[in-house]
Amino acid sequence: MNEKILSTCVYHTNRASENFAAAIEVLGAKKYQKGDAEINFLYFNTYQGTTPPAGVRIQYSLMDRKETVPLDNKSLLAKRLIKYNLCDPMVYFDPHDVPLGDRLWYLKDPLATAGKAMHVLTRHDIDKFFQTGNIIQEAITDVCLINRRKFTLRIYVLVYYNKIFLYPDGIIVTHGVDYDPNSTDYSMQVDHRGYRDPNSSVQMRPFSTYHKYLTFMIEISKSAPNIFQLFADTLSDSEYRYCLFGVDYLCKNNGHVALIEVNDRPNLFHTKEINQKINIEMIRDLVVLVTNNILHNSIEYPQRFMEIGSL
Repeated sequence: MNEKILSTCVYHTNRASENFAAAIEVLGAKKYQKGDAEINFLYFNTYQGTTPPAGVRIQYSLMDRKETVPLDNKSLLAKRLIKYNLCDPMVYFDPHDVPLGDRLWYLKDPLATAGKAMHVLTRHDIDKFFQTGNIIQEAITDVCLINRRKFTLRIYVLVYYNKIFLYPDGIIVTHGVDYDPNSTDYSMQVDHRGYRDPNSSVQMRPFSTYHKYLTFMIEISKSAPNIFQLFADTLSDSEYRYCLFGVDYLCKNNGHVALIEVNDRPNLFHTKEINQKINIEMIRDLVVLVTNNILHNSIEYPQRFMEIGSL
């Protein structure tokens, strides 16, 4: 690892502040205070018009959303995946193009997150709810279950300096109702609200605790670069810009994964267990990798992000 040392690494974030503090202050980083002239590492989401401190030199920061929105926007993502025959599950933009049959479909607002503005529908009901701009995504029903319940998988991919890195763990979110592949029940198919409540039927666990972890991690490490390489023309190649993406998958019974969506500003604060076992360690790895600095004296910090491809 590069032996370049920061006497004090000043960081600033408006997301998951507690996890950032726990992750990197033990390595000598210091939280930004008004009056500091420089921020060495900035993780700042400008959602709802918030802006980082003005008049401060910023060294490493997130890519501009203009560069990452083509992945975050479900419509733009699907169109590029379709162009290169990589769209699985299939997506349509006009109800008239959706094939007839008994399968289920997800109707989504391409800009919404966390299952908001989403419907699970039969082919017959799509016209009743469709609004211009929606996408219609095929429902994958041959999915792996945990205790008879459907789950989604959140994986983290870092794109930095023309390289693609995969974090070797993630989050499984198990839904709160037993799964029926023919049901349009939102709580069964989509809803994961309430996971922070210890009494909730919706549960989170580290991906690494799943007995098929290795099978799907190998699959993702091979397939994820194909997605991000399609956007090499939009993603920054600057040494001082990075983006940590949250990528959501369904695990299929055939050992493959179905891409659900990509989030360019993913949530980094969850349950106590997930914060301690996933988020805090991942944030520490992220800062160490991107800044290429040993943040506290000459400690050799073990890096877990795995390089899986390049742009």
